[in-house]
Amino acid sequence: MTNVFLYVDFREFLRDELQRRSLRNSKYSLRAFARDIGMSISRLSETLSSTAGISMSTGQLIAQRLKMSDVEKEYFLNLIMAKHGRTPEVRKKAQRRIKQYKARRIFIQLRENHKELLSKWYYLPLIELLGMRCELSSAEISKILDISQEEVVAASLFLAEKGQIVRNENGVWRKANIFQKIESSTPATAIRQFHRDVLKRAAAAIEAQPIEKRKYLSSYFTIRKENIAEARQDIERFNQWFLKKYVTEKNADSVYVFAIQLFGLE
Repeated sequence: MTNVFLYVDFREFLRDELQRRSLRNSKYSLRAFARDIGMSISRLSETLSSTAGISMSTGQLIAQRLKMSDVEKEYFLNLIMAKHGRTPEVRKKAQRRIKQYKARRIFIQLRENHKELLSKWYYLPLIELLGMRCELSSAEISKILDISQEEVVAASLFLAEKGQIVRNENGVWRKANIFQKIESSTPATAIRQFHRDVLKRAAAAIEAQPIEKRKYLSSYFTIRKENIAEARQDIERFNQWFLKKYVTEKNADSVYVFAIQLFGLE
């Protein structure tokens, strides 16, 4: 599904979701989209052309059909309220909530598809490289990631198919999600291998990059085992704070890796 948090207009979200599905399947039509989200084709056509709005109940149905998470559903319904709330005050409150979501810069959690997305270590950095406003050629990306141009093209098509990157109105790739948080309640093999690949590149960077362009920090300390869970949560909070402060989608000119390790010596 297209990342709903990128939008401030629910119609633009629906148009792009239709386009995404059409790109994946050339036979996919407006009628098919109307069927899939539980609307009549005439009503959907009127909605997309801005000649009609949608009710909250219809919004609830669309969110259900698109299998939105609770937070995605809440944001989507606020987009509808911001346009079609019954009173000016309702619309203003919805607009304020939308701004609050944007300020928090929502992290998208992926659980079901993390194995596919982590199956190649370069998928995640490729998303970032393709999302930069300074357009890079496949040759430039190939050099940065140290993979072949054929792998760059194949990976780009894979990420587009999975809805991780989408083309804008100018045909330029952009990220579908602002941030992604990939986690598993079990020690997934794909996640373990991903971290191994990141650590290999971190080790290589010690030799390849000048110290002013990198930062490595290792501390040994004593801790009570009962406090480890809280320490892990603090690292999560710091990671989110760090990314919110420094990640930019405007005029970005490089892609960096921010990795934190906490492990016992036993």
